[in-house]
Amino acid sequence: MENLTLTLSCSGSADAIARVLAAIANLREAAPAPSPTREAQGFRLAVTETGANSGLVVTLDPDQFREFVEGMDPLYQKGVRLFADKGIVSYDELGKVGIDNPGHFKSRTSVRARNVLGMKRRVQFAPYYYRIEKGGKVWHLGVPEATLASMREYYGLSPQN
Repeated sequence: MENLTLTLSCSGSADAIARVLAAIANLREAAPAPSPTREAQGFRLAVTETGANSGLVVTLDPDQFREFVEGMDPLYQKGVRLFADKGIVSYDELGKVGIDNPGHFKSRTSVRARNVLGMKRRVQFAPYYYRIEKGGKVWHLGVPEATLASMREYYGLSPQN
């Protein structure tokens, strides 16, 4: 992430200048909105907060994804491959490839993404989603559309869902 220095020259009331500075400060914390296509598929994003401790949902371009996946544990590479195939993966599907702790998988992939991106704040590689099935919530993890496109390019898959 690149630092930017901006010099402003303002005239006006102290209140107006304070509002402008507050708006600029909020830009630093802005997070991209989750993809609306997830809602259309019947999935609901479980965590919608974008506060300081919620973790910024990040995307990886093709070069960043290559660095991300090639430097990770082979077991977790299998889990990441599921995302490339499906976009949103259930806990059961992760279990079938040997990942029996989805929370740890989510944490480790998020830390890996943060390191690849060179970010200091918490990030989320794959936020939690849920879908109501058979009267209850079934938990899933999903990646943003831009990351999914990078994954599919890396694995040579069709860009369509």
